[in-house]
Amino acid sequence: MRKPKPAKARLDSLLVSRRLADSRAKAQALILAGRVRVAGQVVTKAGT
Repeated sequence: MRKPKPAKARLDSLLVSRRLADSRAKAQALILAGRVRVAGQVVTKAGT
């Protein structure tokens, strides 16, 4: 049996929903500046 894949969500929206950024624009700026890590890896795409 296959494990179900987790639902995909935009990283910028996730940061806003968890109140780590005030807006998607600010979240995108943080991501593009290389200030966001996922599982120890720097992420530079807001939509992933």
